[in-house]
Amino acid sequence: MDRILMHSSRRSRPLISRPGQLRAMHAKRPVERRAILKDGREVISRQLRLNDAGLTDQDARSLGEFLDRTPFLCASSAMCSHLVGAAKSRDWALRDIVGSAIAPGHDVLVAEVDGKIEGMCTYMPVDEFGVNEALLMKARLVQAEVCVSTILVATRRIGIGTELKGAQMQSADNAGYKAIMGKTAASNVAMIGLTLKLGGIVDTEVEPANPYTLVPLQGVEL
Repeated sequence: MDRILMHSSRRSRPLISRPGQLRAMHAKRPVERRAILKDGREVISRQLRLNDAGLTDQDARSLGEFLDRTPFLCASSAMCSHLVGAAKSRDWALRDIVGSAIAPGHDVLVAEVDGKIEGMCTYMPVDEFGVNEALLMKARLVQAEVCVSTILVATRRIGIGTELKGAQMQSADNAGYKAIMGKTAASNVAMIGLTLKLGGIVDTEVEPANPYTLVPLQGVEL
């Protein structure tokens, strides 16, 4: 997806007054990948950097700038209940993002280029959303084995989304998921092509204009 939606259920949203402690309780295996983009620059795809106060100063500043200059109001997914970014205050958005970075079964990853965040992706448990049950049955998977994915990049068609997807898949695999479910615009040829290249499924039956996608993780065939 080229727009991101963030959601934190009131039932499961963690308190983040002590994120360092919570991070230790729900430690995630580190993910960091480096690649060269089509324009020749290096991209680093990694998890957010947190300390006892929440985000590190550098990530808070860079992520805030990314939220300010990236459009969020036109979203292609209906899998989450509300928008984050331009539709909300920066403080609200950053708090919600930190909550997702900490929570078990969730993660937030960013793509850093020239010291600036140029993309962000997240995943979270499927049971927080209404999903394509028929697609899960077709893939012989249950909800607990699948997470919901969203991706937003500032500049498309240079490989940022592809690299973020790889980091997201690594993190989700570390978390024990078997597949990642998403939803993208039919016009987003690059993301649909990547889904198929990764051995995934694009289901155009339910919503042809915004098909559901399902990407398998390591060792899983759909």
